[in-house]
Parts: sequence; C-alpha cells; structure tokens
Amino acid sequence: MSTSPVSQSNKALPKVVRKPAPKKTNTKKGIESKADSSPDSSNETVQNEAQTYAAHQSQLVSSDPIRDDEGYIKYNNTIKDGKHKIKYPFSGDLYKGGWKDGEKHGTGKLTNADGAVYDGEWENGKMHGSGKSTLANGDVYDGEWKNDIPYGRGKLTGHDGKVYDGEWENGEMNGSGRLTFANGDIYDGGWKDGKMNGSGKYTLAN
Repeated sequence: MSTSPVSQSNKALPKVVRKPAPKKTNTKKGIESKADSSPDSSNETVQNEAQTYAAHQSQLVSSDPIRDDEGYIKYNNTIKDGKHKIKYPFSGDLYKGGWKDGEKHGTGKLTNADGAVYDGEWENGKMHGSGKSTLANGDVYDGEWKNDIPYGRGKLTGHDGKVYDGEWENGEMNGSGRLTFANGDIYDGGWKDGKMNGSGKYTLAN
C-alpha cells in the first residue's frame, strides 16, 4: 500500500533536546576569561597597587636625601628647609647655606662652575642684603644687593686696578662715590648710570 504525503506529515515529530552552550574562553594573548571571576578581587588588586605606590612616593619625600662623597645633595624640589650643601647637576654650581621653599634663603655661599663666588645673604633664591661677589676675571664687589644686582652701598675692586667705593642703584654707580684709578688719580663726586655726573672733585696723582 502506498503512503500519501498527507499521512506522512501527520506522523509525530522527534523531540529536539537543546544542549547548553559551552562556556566561552578567550585565549587571545594567553588570557583566559572565566565566568566566575569576581570584580571585587580586581578592585582589591588595584587598591593595593595604589597604596603601594603612595607609600613609595611618601618615602621618597620624607627620607634623607642621597649625598655624594663630599656631602652634596643633588638639587631637586623636595629638599627640606634648613642648611644644606647642594649641587646643581646641569651647571655644576655648588651651594652651601640656608634653604627655604625650594630656594636659596638666609646666608649662603654659591660657587659657580666658572670659579665665580658669591658669599652673603639670600632671599627667595636671589642675592639680597649684604654679600661679597668675586667674579672669574678677578673683579670683587663687596656691599649691598637687591634682587641679584648691586644696590645701596658697596665697593668694587676691579681686576684692572680701579676701585670704586660709593652708592649703587640698579647695578650701576649712582649717587655719590669715590673712584681711584690704577695710576693713582681720584674722582670723588656724583655719578649717574655708571658715569661721572654733577659736582665732584678730580685729583691727579703726584
């Protein structure tokens, strides 16, 4: 007997059993992703690393600075206030003296790599107050300073034999002062911007 297509379609269909999908594993770059990993453990790791870094930074600031064989500290902006011996790494300049808020302050001596020396008072990193400066060419200025320049009363002894003792303003001879030339001539009188000005007395050497 032949079977009609209609009767064939009325037959019971087999049941379909769905299997659960397998867990996905990401093996890219050797990292396996597991479905049961906890986000809390990841956060704890990050927090631990942050605490370790913070502790390390605190130790760098609070610990005693490293000094060389001569006792000099390599300059950096974490040097504590007080008196120190500091070496500037790029210029080679050496400083011994007071330090405040990351700047030379109080009394101190700066020796430049070219041999120039300033020994005196400082304020906020600048020569300010009384101090003596000896340049590499032999010129010596001993007197008052303001913001890194001679200002007030001071004496300049030049390497060429000239000596000026008098008033200064903005790094120039200004006001009244006495200049003794190398040959013995003397000018005692007024000055403006480094030049003789106003009334004065000029005395020739004998």
